[in-house]
Amino acid sequence: MAFGLGPLQRAAAPSAPVTWIVREDVERTAEPGAIEASARDWPTWREQRAGAAGARLRADLALMRWLNRTRDRTPVRARLTIARMAARRYERVAARRVAIAAKMIAAGNVLVTDRFHGHVLACLTGIPNVLLD
Repeated sequence: MAFGLGPLQRAAAPSAPVTWIVREDVERTAEPGAIEASARDWPTWREQRAGAAGARLRADLALMRWLNRTRDRTPVRARLTIARMAARRYERVAARRVAIAAKMIAAGNVLVTDRFHGHVLACLTGIPNVLLD
């Protein structure tokens, strides 16, 4: 479905020859010493919500939770308005997460990853990439 978005613009000029984005969880298959020291995984939700840059994300997430709780106690006529408000927040949160990922993968001339979504985003932005099993 992501390919339905069409080509995307590269988020930034590369500053390194290779960007490594590899799993740091229980599904990791590579030995820690077998990959470059600068390798990292996608930012966690906690990392995304941190600091001033995450303030808008935290506000959107709080509003989405409130809207979802409120929707079920709201008259039917008002539910569509609440659903639209929640959809706008979901779109902003999704756009922010894509922007974070796009900036990460754009840091190198080439992306090496074991993350399928990193591979898809690299394909959409035209960044050469290697997808590890």
